Amino acid sequence: MGPGNQQSTAVATLAALGLLALVVPAVVLAIYLWPAPAPLRPEVAIDLGTLPAAGEAVPLVAPAGHVFSANGPVSELDPVLPVESGWFTRSSAGFFALAAYSSDTGCRLNFVGSAGQFMDPCHGSQFALDGAVLHGPAQQPLARLQWRSLGGSRIAVATNT
Repeated sequence: MGPGNQQSTAVATLAALGLLALVVPAVVLAIYLWPAPAPLRPEVAIDLGTLPAAGEAVPLVAPAGHVFSANGPVSELDPVLPVESGWFTRSSAGFFALAAYSSDTGCRLNFVGSAGQFMDPCHGSQFALDGAVLHGPAQQPLARLQWRSLGGSRIAVATNT
């Protein structure tokens, strides 16, 4: 091996070591600074009996010692109202799990099957099967519940407990 080959080998070795000196700390930092996955919320399994047909709703009741986790405030009057009940609905847009309380008063909603909508018996607000406001005074849609299918007519709904 001549002096030119030894020199190019030494340069290549130094370049590789320099690259390694840059890459290893970056990898170590990435491993230690990588955000941890968000913890999964606890959930409860609920057997609906049958899935609702389009335009229908099935009541959800949290098991004893549990309350459902809502995405957003439940009502303007009581944003942290414990969600002990809800509705599992089916509209043309798909399935929805909704808190069973009016978004303005927190009053428990009634489902009117003939109209395919929810009614607030306290102030008269009306809500669609996806939770949208159809008629006020409510200004905000119904709070949604996090859920996933377990197959058949069983779903899991996120809880705060």
